[in-house]
Amino acid sequence: MTAYFYASWACTAILFIDGMRRPESAWVIADRSRAGWLGFSVPMGLIGLGPFCLLAYAVGVLPRFGRPAPEQARRPAGEHPFKKRP
Repeated sequence: MTAYFYASWACTAILFIDGMRRPESAWVIADRSRAGWLGFSVPMGLIGLGPFCLLAYAVGVLPRFGRPAPEQARRPAGEHPFKKRP
């Protein structure tokens, strides 16, 4: 039973570190709330639900952090990123 709690805490630590290393702008683009996910997952992980929270994070949040859309990824050389486009 103790090993399960250590594994749960490890899953919680992985989730917390991954969530905190991503900038807030990535969370906004992904349409997810950092405070909501971490604020819910960390306490749940500390009481033994870490693997389930990590699974939910991996399925519900991580895919939304994917690559930007192709039209957003490419910008002509020398063009200012905040220049208004026609």
